[in-house]
Amino acid sequence: MVYIPGYDRRCRFCDADLRGYDHPFDHHMATHYACSQTECWRAFSSKAALDWHLLESHYFCRKCQRLFESEQNLQAHLRSRAHVVPTYRCPMGECQRKFTSRAALALHLESGACLSDITRTLIDKHILDHPLRDVICNPYSNSSTTSSGPCKPLPVPPCRTGPASDASWTGSGYECVSCQIVFPSRAQLDQHLASPKHARTSELTYRCPDLDCARPATTLSGLCQHIESGVCRVHRYGGIESVLDMIISGMRDLQGLSVPVLQTEDLPVAQVYTILV
Repeated sequence: MVYIPGYDRRCRFCDADLRGYDHPFDHHMATHYACSQTECWRAFSSKAALDWHLLESHYFCRKCQRLFESEQNLQAHLRSRAHVVPTYRCPMGECQRKFTSRAALALHLESGACLSDITRTLIDKHILDHPLRDVICNPYSNSSTTSSGPCKPLPVPPCRTGPASDASWTGSGYECVSCQIVFPSRAQLDQHLASPKHARTSELTYRCPDLDCARPATTLSGLCQHIESGVCRVHRYGGIESVLDMIISGMRDLQGLSVPVLQTEDLPVAQVYTILV
């Protein structure tokens, strides 16, 4: 490995004249093995040496030969279909698609892409009626009581269609006044306003089970993504994955399919809290 300063006039690998290049590094990028990251300015004698540098100093997937902007992006890639065999099967009988993570499966169900026509509102209602809702339910949402008491399965309000009106028209599209994003049609703006991005704090249904974190989430998929990312200590404890699997598999009830009913005496909420906290 060599560092390529801007004043080099001869290539340190092939002794080529570098005076015809805007920067000596351009020659190494075109002819040798050089790191493409901004301000790195390092070149190598072999592809293996370059790969080792990228692994040690940058966010690099050697199998795919791809660089990423952050460790989180790299880890998300390593959990994707490029590296992981999909094992999480959609619980809906008509679908049976497989996904690489619980978050991807939950997003599939929330987005309306599932053949079962399940919606995010139905998912929220299912979880608030679930015996294990206290583990992942946000005690400050409209659908629960206080942090000192259990969440109660109150009716879940439907997703808001938003206050889009003719006043949103800018001359070229319909603009979200909060995000300054312009949409081609009013229907698309309404869909954006009904998304989790614009959920009010009182509508937050989920939170991280680690009470030291307690990060709120507007969707089950967002909560699963937070847990799977490993950014807080909840991932270190056993039990939360089983809780999520029980809740997601139980969504087959929304189709009226026959599923084993989870008995609270088999896995009481108090036991789950003992595991997680």
